[in-house]
Amino acid sequence: MNKQDFLEIGSIIKTHGIHGELILEAKNPDFFENIKESVLLEIDGLLVPFFIAEIRPMGKERMRVKFDWINSETKAKKLANRPVFIPNSNINLSEQQFIDNIELLKGFLVTDKKYGELGIIDHVIDNSNNPLMSITYKSQEILIPIHADFMMEVNQEKKSLFIECPEGLIDLYLE
Repeated sequence: MNKQDFLEIGSIIKTHGIHGELILEAKNPDFFENIKESVLLEIDGLLVPFFIAEIRPMGKERMRVKFDWINSETKAKKLANRPVFIPNSNINLSEQQFIDNIELLKGFLVTDKKYGELGIIDHVIDNSNNPLMSITYKSQEILIPIHADFMMEVNQEKKSLFIECPEGLIDLYLE
């Protein structure tokens, strides 16, 4: 399993009660609806699947989770303070949710209406008022604003993003 094929959605922050329940805190509540029958916890650098027996909301950003085979506080404590992942294939977000969670765009192939294939998003810069995607195009780093007006299509399965950059933006980097 490659870690890049998974998204960290939050972490197990503590145990709850004596029957092996845990509290999962999400980075973003939108990720909760993408949790299927299992999640992966990082243990000693490896992603280990845990099947969910029961899951209940505890507010906007927290859930109470009961995993199969974890039936005591002692076993649950061994899982506390661990990051929680889901497969990228389980993520089904709207374009606006992608904009709101820009870290999800890392690794997407960007194609511009005028310039064609630009490249893979190397990283995202989360400026609160102007988030940017960084792409290496023709051996030059270009920064493109992540904005709904520029995003024409997001294909989550193919990890591709079709955009229409403002006139002259890419030319600025190539001169």
